[in-house]
Amino acid sequence: NGKTTVTHLLKHFLNGDQKIGLLGTINYDLGTRTVPSFKTTPEAIDVFGMLAQMRDAGCRQAVMEVSSHSIDQNRILGLQLAVAVFTNLTQDHLDYHKTLEAYFEVKTRLFTGKTGAEPKVAVINIDDPYGQRLVGLVPERIKTITYGENPKAQVRAEEVSLNFKSSTFRLVWPGGSALVESPLIGRYNVSNLLAAIATAWAMGRDPAVFLPKLKNFKGVAGRMERIEEGQPFNVLVDYAHTDDALRNAL
Repeated sequence: NGKTTVTHLLKHFLNGDQKIGLLGTINYDLGTRTVPSFKTTPEAIDVFGMLAQMRDAGCRQAVMEVSSHSIDQNRILGLQLAVAVFTNLTQDHLDYHKTLEAYFEVKTRLFTGKTGAEPKVAVINIDDPYGQRLVGLVPERIKTITYGENPKAQVRAEEVSLNFKSSTFRLVWPGGSALVESPLIGRYNVSNLLAAIATAWAMGRDPAVFLPKLKNFKGVAGRMERIEEGQPFNVLVDYAHTDDALRNAL
């Protein structure tokens, strides 16, 4: 669904002269130490405690995965986000949310101020039909940036070419265009990359400056992770555990 890959990509793009913290499914990078994750989005007291540890360790920015469960359970209540990102909505977590509409309603809270604080910017995937709906629900005072292969997207991929080793596309954004060669495979990873690019751009970063870092991106453990031992075929390790995720992986 993108949260883990997008946060790791974004951390990689923002990394420069300042430390970047991270909270997510795989681990929590607190600036001076990295600890294994026990929840995608920790409990409220842990979230704010870990952000304080990041600040004390010299981090000036943090990226985090926000699960629908955590929104519904008020784990991020009052947390002021510079940018909130909507990747997609699929048949996931329906054991908890019961219906897709209820699931969607929970996700929209992150973008409308119903979590106790409005994001300054909303970055939304308009290749996803729920993303298209979400654009109309974000208050006008919140800046909205759209991404996708959709020709109406502000940050978009054109001329996408996919193969077993990499993906290439022409990136177009309001400030210019560039040819992108990504080490990540699969169409959904083009979407994940666009999400990270749109978010970094929303934060005032220049794609021409941070995009060259992509060639050094090591990927994410367990997310289409390639095992290379000189064999003449692809070996990939992937976390896909829902019908939608498995379909995308295949």
